Amino acid sequence: QRPFVYELVTLRDVHDPAPLKPEDPDAISAFLESKVNDMIRRALAGRAPSATAMLPLIRLKVDYTGYSTINAQRFGQRFV
Repeated sequence: QRPFVYELVTLRDVHDPAPLKPEDPDAISAFLESKVNDMIRRALAGRAPSATAMLPLIRLKVDYTGYSTINAQRFGQRFV
């Protein structure tokens, strides 16, 4: 069975370690990348490694209200 992890992030609520700047797409992208990597680690935790194991399906929904958006397709290509 394929593991699935879903999470919702509201950028204005992020204070990790300091609030994100709305006009800084590089910082937003770096934060979201760390979030996805954490979700992948959680999905794979506790599973026995296997040649036939399916990769996890990760869904990160982002509320960009008031913040610069990033190109979702380009961002997703980092994890293919």
